[in-house]
Amino acid sequence: MSHYAFVDQGAMHRRSTRRFLELVGLMIVAIFVALVLGHIRPQASITPTRLSVGGAKTLPSVAIAPVPARAAVTPDSRVVGSSVRGRSITMWSFGHGSRHVLFIGGIHGNEYGAAVANQLVAYLRAHRAAVPRGSEIDIVSCANPDGLAAHRRTNADGVDINRNFPVGWSAQGARGGESAGVRPASEPETRAIMALLAGGHYCRVIALHSAGGLIDYDGPGGAKLASQIARAAGSRVVHLSALGTYTGSLGRYVPSRYAAPVITWELENASFGSRVLAGARAAMR
Repeated sequence: MSHYAFVDQGAMHRRSTRRFLELVGLMIVAIFVALVLGHIRPQASITPTRLSVGGAKTLPSVAIAPVPARAAVTPDSRVVGSSVRGRSITMWSFGHGSRHVLFIGGIHGNEYGAAVANQLVAYLRAHRAAVPRGSEIDIVSCANPDGLAAHRRTNADGVDINRNFPVGWSAQGARGGESAGVRPASEPETRAIMALLAGGHYCRVIALHSAGGLIDYDGPGGAKLASQIARAAGSRVVHLSALGTYTGSLGRYVPSRYAAPVITWELENASFGSRVLAGARAAMR
C-alpha cells in the first residue's frame, strides 16, 4: 500500500467520525427541544385589566369567580328565604346584643320601602356607631323581590304578602284584583318572614311602606313608639285601624304571636333624608 493511499484512508476516517459526532449532537439537541416543549401547556387567553396605584408598575388583575346568587353579600348579611321566582330575600345585621330590632322593606314591591331599607343598610355599614349599644339591628332589604322587579304590589303569584299572614286571615282580605293567597302563609315570602320572626326574639318590628308620610302602629307599646318616631321624623301618627280591619297583616300577626309592637311607616318618598334618618334612629333606640 502506498503512502498516499494511507493518508486518504485516514482523512476519510476523520471525516466519518466528524459526521457521526455532528449527527449525535443534532439528536441530543432534538431530544432536548422535545422534552422542553412537552412540558409547556397552552394557557387560557386572558385580557388583563391594568391597575396603577401611586405610579407603581401596572399589574394584571386577577380573575375572580362570580359570587353564587344565594351566598351572603358581606359578613353582615345572609339569605333568609326566597321568592316565588327564586330570588333571594336578604337580611343585614348590625351590632350585637340581647335587644333585637327588625326593619322590613319591600313587602309591597311598588312602594318606597325597599329603597329606604337599602339606604338604611348603606348608612349603617358606613356608621356602625349609630347602632345602640347592646342592640342588634336586622334589616330585610326587600321581602318581595319579585314584586320589586315587576314594580307591582303583589308577589309573582299575585298575592298581597301583607294579607297572607295566618292571623285574622281571609280570602277576601286583599284589594280588588289581588289575592290574599289560597290559604294562610301560602307564599314563600310570608313563610320566610315568619321563620325569621320565630328565631329573632324581636322587641319591635318596623315595616316600611308608602305613601302618605304617617306612622301607624299595632301591639303593646306601639302608640308610644309611634309617637317617638313621628316626632323625630316630623311626621304624624294615624292609627289605620280606624279605616277598617286589615286581615292577615303583619301588624296583626306579630302582636298576636310575639306580644311585640309593629310600626307601619308610610313613607312620603324614596329619599333617605335627615328626617327619615332621625325617625330610623328613634326606632332603633
